[in-house]
Amino acid sequence: CSSDLFPSHDMQKLEKAQAEMARAKEAQNEMRGVKSIQEEIMEKLSTEEGEKTLKDFLAGRSKKLDIDIESKVVVKPTGSTGSGVAPQFANLVGPGHDTWHARNAIPVFPTQSDLIKFIQFTVDPAATGYTTVAENGQKPDLGYIPTVVDAPVRKIAGLLDVSDEFNSDVVGARAFWAYELPQAYLDAEDYQIFKGDGTGQNLLGVWEQADVQSFPQGSVTAGSNYIDKLVAAQTEVRKLKRNTTAAFISPVAYQELLINKDDGNGYTYPIHFGNDNILRIGDLPIMWSNVFEDGEGVIGDFARGVAIFQREAMQIRYFEQNKDNVEKNITTIRLEGRIALPIYYPEAFKQLAFEATT
Repeated sequence: CSSDLFPSHDMQKLEKAQAEMARAKEAQNEMRGVKSIQEEIMEKLSTEEGEKTLKDFLAGRSKKLDIDIESKVVVKPTGSTGSGVAPQFANLVGPGHDTWHARNAIPVFPTQSDLIKFIQFTVDPAATGYTTVAENGQKPDLGYIPTVVDAPVRKIAGLLDVSDEFNSDVVGARAFWAYELPQAYLDAEDYQIFKGDGTGQNLLGVWEQADVQSFPQGSVTAGSNYIDKLVAAQTEVRKLKRNTTAAFISPVAYQELLINKDDGNGYTYPIHFGNDNILRIGDLPIMWSNVFEDGEGVIGDFARGVAIFQREAMQIRYFEQNKDNVEKNITTIRLEGRIALPIYYPEAFKQLAFEATT
């Protein structure tokens, strides 16, 4: 453009407008870059491989979550006026969750049914059982009594309403929900597996079916320390010809194991950590759970005495049509799963009586 067509002051206005347009275009390109990275992350998580990776991590089958993203976009912070700088957002942060879950110790099986039935045998204490017999003598009755036990499938579910603007504008929002909500689900599932009371739609949990450990057990009494009581509970289960594969205890009880002292106030450590960083007494893995109150814990055969039958694995879904979502631009996120909890032999589990410790 020549100065003959545009006076100098008009040229200045034109140049200023062109500069503003260039800055706006640059900011728009930056926002496109941010969205494209978010889309790449979600696209990676939405694949069959990405979903399996995420599920393996949440179920404890994988120790780390690796998501490789290759992007040609370089994201720069949006400029700001004056001497200030654009804010930098780190990762989204959610509520706390337990480190270990019941699924870490209990086998999980698929099912297509809404009810798990199994036959549980007990032995009539009045029966003679196996014994020696004379030639042509009457054989004794073994006294096996069958009982059909039902373990119904129950649904664990929850809803969360989130604004469309949050999901669209916050980088990594959907990936955050894909990680956070399953963690909250596992906390709720732990409560049902351990302390569900079997009423209504609740599971009948391990704690409700286990007897409280009894004292004395050899030299261990109600006044013994936490380590002694754990070992004594193992003994009590062994005397019933069952096994113990894990213990879940309260965070405070876990603490007391670590700071146990002898009469001289010196720390005693008949405990060790395996390569998986799980505390063990002997060969018994011990994990903490906030399901339990300070003086509580449960020990037993989590490998064979109980199982999780999964009718539906936990699933996260997004709904735009719910209540007044359309009017308010709200997305409802639903996560739910359906499981049954057959406990094959309740006598293999003991409630730990830590609270009586002096």
